Amino acid sequence: MRARSLSPILLACALLACGRPGRDKQEPTPVSAAEVPGSKPRPKPRKAHFVSLSDLHFDPFADPELVPQLIAAEPQQWRAIFAGAANRSPSGYHHDSNVYLLDAALKAVADRITTQGPGKPEFAIISGDFLGHHFREQFDKLAPEDQRGDEAAYRRFAAKAMAFVTAELATTFGDLPVFPALGNNDSFCGDYHLTPGGEFLSTVAPLWQPLIERKNPAPDFAETFAAGGYYQVPSPSAPGTRIVVLNTNLFSSHYQNTCAEDDGSGEAIEAQFEWLSGVLAQARNADERVWLVYHVPPGVDVFATTRATAGECKDKIRSFWKPGPAAAFLHLLDEHADTIAGNFAGHIHTDDFRLLISEGQPRELIHFTPAISPLFGNNPAFQIFDFESRDGEILDYATWTLDLTAETPAWTEEYRFSSAYGQDRYDVAHVAAVRQAIHDDAEVRGKYERFYAAGNPDAGQISDDNWRGYWCGSAAISPDDFARCWCE
Repeated sequence: MRARSLSPILLACALLACGRPGRDKQEPTPVSAAEVPGSKPRPKPRKAHFVSLSDLHFDPFADPELVPQLIAAEPQQWRAIFAGAANRSPSGYHHDSNVYLLDAALKAVADRITTQGPGKPEFAIISGDFLGHHFREQFDKLAPEDQRGDEAAYRRFAAKAMAFVTAELATTFGDLPVFPALGNNDSFCGDYHLTPGGEFLSTVAPLWQPLIERKNPAPDFAETFAAGGYYQVPSPSAPGTRIVVLNTNLFSSHYQNTCAEDDGSGEAIEAQFEWLSGVLAQARNADERVWLVYHVPPGVDVFATTRATAGECKDKIRSFWKPGPAAAFLHLLDEHADTIAGNFAGHIHTDDFRLLISEGQPRELIHFTPAISPLFGNNPAFQIFDFESRDGEILDYATWTLDLTAETPAWTEEYRFSSAYGQDRYDVAHVAAVRQAIHDDAEVRGKYERFYAAGNPDAGQISDDNWRGYWCGSAAISPDDFARCWCE
């Protein structure tokens, strides 16, 4: 028997108790601070720092000669195998991250971690996509012939790749906690095909849990991650803040549960929203703040939309999420805007933001961390954020990039938001001011375009012909709002 499908209205309202017009919304049961797992008294104000990474897209197939050796070896032996490669240059544009680019990125991060003084990061978030693109296709092409098409052999290799990357992260960050989210490529079943409650989740859980719980236990991690790939943990630096990591790949317009006999994804989506609604209600009642970390964001896929050719303008609009999950999530963000202190996404491989507008006013900010993988012409990049430890408010960030066009590429600080845009801090109001300046001021727009692909002017993403589409997408989250901005 196939699982029941959930309509957008059911997801957006019935699940989240939006309430019918003219009726009061049912409030969640109050929870005292003493009942909240990990709740602690708030300390005095202190500026703290963390690292944000996204879209590592590790490609162990970059050197085909090494692939049979990697398949035969355990992850602990991979480092020695990679050391024997004839070409140890980092990946270039339009390729995923070979081990040498991954090494370069993690060394640059480690250099920031070992910095003495007040700017030292205290933990890391990673917004998903640990495995490279077309992972299964590459395996079936480069594995020994007797293993091509072998499902068990492929899963063993993908698990080894996840174990290798996790071990590299553990070494890089030492005793600092790392809070990773799943990306759409992180699956045994293919792109956007993760199975809720499936083997990939049970494989990754014991790899990640030690990184996540280096400072604080993650309540119910074993249950929620195994069920759907999401979890929460008290911030190691801000006792009044929770880090809530979601699996938004299930909400994607591309998502299909292809490896399950019965789909079951409707129930998995429902369970995650019910859990998130409860977490936000608990945090609000305990006077805590919440950071949300996830991979695929809500809103319009501007890259795909501005390049679509068939149909009228409105017909070309492509959304990242299905309508039901999008409506449900945006409702939650609006309802808990005073509780949510940060939204961190990845997926688009570029340095960007989204403003969520409610009743004509910006209410929430979603930040996009650029990718380590230079697949889409972007320079590899990561970011270091400043935040207020007492209330979890984001203050500023700096982007570090590796300019692949340089004769001798080196990691450098590309820009700091506050100084580049002349703003006091990185929050909803100041980003709204920058967004307006991007529209009105060609010089500011030039900065935005340069930073978007982490400093590569030849990435081929934003141009004089399509920049307004990207500007529209930064605040027009629904297809209808985007159409009014872009098509009319």
